[in-house]
Amino acid sequence: MLLILCVVVTIASFVIMAVGFGWTLSRWGKVSHRVGEDVGAEMIADRMRRESHGAMVAQKTFFKGHAEEHKAEATFSFLELKEWVAEGNWDDALPPIMAVGGMMLFLFFGALWVLLAAESKLIGVILVGAAGYAVVRTAISVIKA
Repeated sequence: MLLILCVVVTIASFVIMAVGFGWTLSRWGKVSHRVGEDVGAEMIADRMRRESHGAMVAQKTFFKGHAEEHKAEATFSFLELKEWVAEGNWDDALPPIMAVGGMMLFLFFGALWVLLAAESKLIGVILVGAAGYAVVRTAISVIKA
């Protein structure tokens, strides 16, 4: 019975998270789409920069072919979120609450599902511990904001 409850809550929290992320992106997001050879060279150069971990590396990037880049990003701070809730501005507060809250529930109940269903309980304990840590750290970040 507990396993079924975990499965249902995990699936419901995934849906809440997906709706929250989609709503947040549609409300404050920027979506970009680029195509061409220059895009491929820039993508490779950016990847090389990220993988060098800030080390100064001389590089020249060559790219022959066709590349497409799709980006979607939306940002908000926990301070803004707390202000929206304090003001009662639920139109702005609800999408990120659904996204972050759904993600935390998804992480925790998904890990609990693994703990209850897996033969090796060690994996489940590690996942529940990691998910619990993520939930606590997120709560601390919200409180400190």
